[in-house]
Amino acid sequence: MTDLTNKGRFTLAKNIFTAFFPNWTIALLALALGLRFVNIHPNYIVLSDFIISVLLFVWSMGLVTIPIHELGHLLMAKLVKGKPLRIQLGRGQTLFKGQILGVKVSLKHKIDSGLAFASFSNISHLRLRLAVYILGGVFFNLALAGCIYYFKGFDWDRLIGKEGIDLLMILMTANALRGAMNLIPFTTYAMDSVHGSDGYQLLSLPFRKKEDLEIYNYSDKLLDAAEFAEEGKYDQALSIYLEYLERFPNENLLKYGISHFYLKLGELDKSLELLLELEELLKTDKKVKRAEAILYNALAWTYLLKNELEKAEEYSKKAILIAPKSDAIRGTRAAVLVELERIEGKHILQDLIDLKYVNDAMLINATYLAYAFYLQEKPEKMNKYLEYVGEHQQHFHLDGRMLYERILERIGEKEKLTV
Repeated sequence: MTDLTNKGRFTLAKNIFTAFFPNWTIALLALALGLRFVNIHPNYIVLSDFIISVLLFVWSMGLVTIPIHELGHLLMAKLVKGKPLRIQLGRGQTLFKGQILGVKVSLKHKIDSGLAFASFSNISHLRLRLAVYILGGVFFNLALAGCIYYFKGFDWDRLIGKEGIDLLMILMTANALRGAMNLIPFTTYAMDSVHGSDGYQLLSLPFRKKEDLEIYNYSDKLLDAAEFAEEGKYDQALSIYLEYLERFPNENLLKYGISHFYLKLGELDKSLELLLELEELLKTDKKVKRAEAILYNALAWTYLLKNELEKAEEYSKKAILIAPKSDAIRGTRAAVLVELERIEGKHILQDLIDLKYVNDAMLINATYLAYAFYLQEKPEKMNKYLEYVGEHQQHFHLDGRMLYERILERIGEKEKLTV
């Protein structure tokens, strides 16, 4: 839940500001304003306007085009009698969760992407209605860009600041680019699953079986399961997934969610059994194949928990070769490497760690970073991360606590454990 005390509000506002306006953009803005006020050469004004125009474009790509795009999906879903459910803006650490007009909103700390979810209880003409829903984001981006173009046209010099700062030209270009980018077919990893771009989903829509499309009937319940999982209510999430696996026995990726919930409930053998079943399906099930990196990462994590480090290393290596930019996969790889006393694990963790966020993943990263410094005989740095983890250890999930206890036993700090 979001902390709404005075201190919590200040921290939330600070984190949101940092997410929207990263430090490097503020530094560039300061440079641009400095060039403008120094004004010892006419070209300084042109350079200042160019820098500010670039910054406005970067901010527009995140702050303007992504919300417009995701809102477009939900509005078009509503138009074709779907039920808007949820918007996620960004990826990474959760800054804010709430509800606006019945739609759940989640704001993450890296505002470079977004997701929108809707359900469709009426399956009549479902492919056509899904096409409208899928294209809703692109339509809204291109519609805004088209309106600006109709009244202003396009001028490269105005876009790059040669004739002053032109915000409308920047907004037009950013929205046109966002719309065009989403028509390119590709897949990404988010919310611990694989998501296709609008172009990918649109191209695959004619080839999807009717029973595959029926799952849109149940999007709201499956998203409820995701919410339960985020809150640590894995037994409730598990019951929903088991129900839907019975309804959709060929939807093999539901087994991945079930295995994850079993793991979080401490039933490692049940989790591993399902994951190994999915590994056998990699050659025959295209959906499972698309989630290959996530599957390998889950196998690596399960073997890490079982302290079978050779297998954990094998699967974490496979996962990171497929998805080297995924924070979850990098975190697993780093933990395995530190367990094997390999220094590159520490370097990955130092890139992932951010102590202003408190959650299970960050606590695990800090635990293994502390252990890495222990192995390097750097007690001051080790204690810095142990103190952070000790202060917030109540936020561990069961699997994270298992690893924390293992590490504390190794470094002789068992007394730091609390119930």
